Amino acid sequence: MMSRKGVAGTDGKGDVLVEVVLQGGKREISIESSVEKKFSQSILSDVNAVLDIYDIQGATVDVRDRGAWGFAIRGRMHTAVKRALKGATDEK
Repeated sequence: MMSRKGVAGTDGKGDVLVEVVLQGGKREISIESSVEKKFSQSILSDVNAVLDIYDIQGATVDVRDRGAWGFAIRGRMHTAVKRALKGATDEK
């Protein structure tokens, strides 16, 4: 199966690791965060806002947040999406 995948960020404290796989016809967003109870809706909103900018409907997004600021989450999302749009990877 061909998919286009982009990854950005780190799993370190104060950062966020974002993986975007462009495939399918709907958005599936998974959020794991050390501040999930308080900020999960904000993180979800940031993820959807970036996907909207690129007019992406079909994507699986995995977000592992370790206390990153909103601007960092949006920046990592932009980078991961751009990397996914640049090329395809074979996944077996």
